[in-house]
Amino acid sequence: MSDDSKKEGQDEATAGKLSAEELKARLGLKPRAREEPAAPAKPKPEDFGLPATPQPAAAPRPTAPETSTITVTEDLSPEVAPAVRKKWMWAGVAVALVTLLLGLMLGGVMKGRAIENLKTKEARHLLEYFQETRVQTTGEVKAVLDVVEEMRGEVARVTDVLAKAAESEDPKVRLDAEKELEGFLKRVQAYRDVKPLFDLRQAYPGVVFNGELAADVVAFIEAVQRLHDEAVALALEADTLETLTLPEEKGVTTRRTIFIAPPDAEGIRKAEWIQAVDKENVQNGPAGPSVAVLPVGGQNAFMAPVSSLAEIDISLVGREKAALYKGTIYARIRARVAQVKMAADLIRFAPLKEKLQRFANRSRYLTIF
Repeated sequence: MSDDSKKEGQDEATAGKLSAEELKARLGLKPRAREEPAAPAKPKPEDFGLPATPQPAAAPRPTAPETSTITVTEDLSPEVAPAVRKKWMWAGVAVALVTLLLGLMLGGVMKGRAIENLKTKEARHLLEYFQETRVQTTGEVKAVLDVVEEMRGEVARVTDVLAKAAESEDPKVRLDAEKELEGFLKRVQAYRDVKPLFDLRQAYPGVVFNGELAADVVAFIEAVQRLHDEAVALALEADTLETLTLPEEKGVTTRRTIFIAPPDAEGIRKAEWIQAVDKENVQNGPAGPSVAVLPVGGQNAFMAPVSSLAEIDISLVGREKAALYKGTIYARIRARVAQVKMAADLIRFAPLKEKLQRFANRSRYLTIF
């Protein structure tokens, strides 16, 4: 066969091959991958009659310990994924609640300790206020508590003296009791003027922290106030009693002028109390020398003969009335003394001091605020 025939045969085969590939491409068939020609084998020593070279044995590879870890990127089935996410969500909520609960508990403990420290500070302030508050008395400065305690002792002593005098038939015992009462009234008047009191606003300048002791503190302050109020009422009775002191007890006589009118048709002569007499301007009238006089309670003066005027000593009348009024006032005073005694018995600082001391002596609690 000639060379031209061979060339034509090859062209026809190539044309036929291309047509088949195009046909497969049009039909969407994937052409078979071409097989790469095998690389030429590397010559071995045996091919040249040499002994074979021994190959070193491969060292055994270390095996890693098996671990069962679940990574975040591990694929979960659609059925398991929602349940796992729900568990993690509830776990976060539980951790948040536990953290919040612990915070609240810690805050409550710290707050309670802070309040206890404030109670201690408040008790120390009250002790200092009750024991150190002072008042100006006659000639010296005394603690209010000392003045109150002295009055309580005086009330108890005088009450006992009056009770014994009321049961005794001895006039001397009663007279001594009356003198004791008069001296006591002087001391009550001084107590009223001194005003030994406690102020609730100074005892509690801010917030009340210890409600357990607040009731006792307020009751004590009110008891001191009540003793002072009863003393004021008794001192007023003493003031009234002083105004009824008999004139002769002061060495002064009491004289008053009266006008005696001429007798009427029935022969009765009426008298009238005269408030003022103008003795400097004496005038001559039909009945002899006359002066202008102003009757008690009157507004118009009139001329009265000097012979119709008379001065009388009314000490006897005053003594009688003063004795009557004095007995009435003494009865009221004895009743007031009993009221003062009841008020004094309500004042008890020792139990309150013991309670305050218990809180004031405590050590300070450790707090973070």
